[in-house]
Amino acid sequence: MSPTRKQRVVVNGKLSWLIDVLSGVPQGSILGPLLFVIFTNDLDNGVINKLFKFADDTKIVSKVGTAEDVKVLQDDLHKLFQWSKD
Repeated sequence: MSPTRKQRVVVNGKLSWLIDVLSGVPQGSILGPLLFVIFTNDLDNGVINKLFKFADDTKIVSKVGTAEDVKVLQDDLHKLFQWSKD
């Protein structure tokens, strides 16, 4: 199946090359927001630290004061990375 959408970036009025978009939900679609919520619903499964999710943005928040805190945060980041690969 060939891509049907393309995207580019505009910075300071300069345009990048158009590239094919192989994933995602087109903006303005009726089902887009619902499908996005269903798709990302399990993002925080097994994550210890707090996640803030809004639209297509996710932030992980952690107070890091000890080596154990660093390990917990790193483990959570690995879980989120694995989720994105899966």
